[in-house]
Amino acid sequence: MKIAFYRGMKAGRIWDSIYCLLTCSKYSRCEIVFSDEVIGKVDYKRGIGFAFQDFPSPNWDVYELECGTYEEMSARAFFNLWEGSKFDKVGFALALMHVGQPRKGQFFPAKLCASVLGSNAYRSPGALFVDLRNQMKITLIQERE
Repeated sequence: MKIAFYRGMKAGRIWDSIYCLLTCSKYSRCEIVFSDEVIGKVDYKRGIGFAFQDFPSPNWDVYELECGTYEEMSARAFFNLWEGSKFDKVGFALALMHVGQPRKGQFFPAKLCASVLGSNAYRSPGALFVDLRNQMKITLIQERE
């Protein structure tokens, strides 16, 4: 299983760049990539679900997660449980402002990935990246220029 982080400052999309500036991070989104290359994600319009895509954009950094089959099965079960749930716009804004506690059963990209991986660093993809790196749970396998 892998995790992919989207480098928003290089994307040329204004919202991604603003989000990176507000969170002091180079990453604006993150997604889980299962071993069969199915992607677990939460999309602003479609909510939580699965996608079948590669990462054609040069803006994705992909990291191998230190986990086994059981952890991957648990992660997929988590996505199956919450599939179809909507993007948590209020929780996203609160996390961005560092206000309040996470809303139970409500997800935005960083919180969904953090929940799947058992991390408390849910406020931004950058915070999740730092937490996983500090715990030595990730290994870079694909960095794009």
